[in-house]
Amino acid sequence: AWGDNSYEQLGDGVDGGQSNMPVSVDLPPGVKVVAIASGGFHNLALTSKGTVLAWGDDFEGQLGNGSSGGTRDMPVSVDLPTGEKVTKLSAGGHDSLALTSKGKVLAWGDNTYGQLGGGSFGGMSDVPVEVDLPTGVKVTAISSGAAHNMALTSKGKVLAWGYGFDDELGDGGNSSADLPVKVKLPKGTRATELRSGSSAFHSLALVTGK
Repeated sequence: AWGDNSYEQLGDGVDGGQSNMPVSVDLPPGVKVVAIASGGFHNLALTSKGTVLAWGDDFEGQLGNGSSGGTRDMPVSVDLPTGEKVTKLSAGGHDSLALTSKGKVLAWGDNTYGQLGGGSFGGMSDVPVEVDLPTGVKVTAISSGAAHNMALTSKGKVLAWGYGFDDELGDGGNSSADLPVKVKLPKGTRATELRSGSSAFHSLALVTGK
């Protein structure tokens, strides 16, 4: 990791400052990382065992280790529900998202705009909670924006939730949603990939068809 370390985003055990060259994140001994994700001021790492590590800003519980406030200058273990193995990660401005091997989507951190997808606005969660997906939906990919989240389904549909005042949910409205809503893709198209960003108030999909 390199760059700003104001919130200990570099994860090397150093408090503050910055680095203009890459430094090694201080991972636990023996841990093998297979995927990474960067949020507004925090980072996530997926291990080969399906567990998740997090470091940096934790003021909204986005590190998911059961505490909130302050920062962490070295990776901490995210407190996943028992039996859950994570396959994909995404990090938003102040929240975190994970897709599990069972097809569940987990979210933690800030919930001001319903980013956790559990049917409520406000507050936060310092441990992962399950997003309330429609019955029978299988999610294959996830993506996080500044304050909204998205999920790609196995049928090429897109769900979105969280901040929507800039139309980033794509459901034809411009209000936030505390539960996943269907993105109104052009008729005859199927999404294959999703993208947003931890500072983005817009959404992007790659589609096929039409």
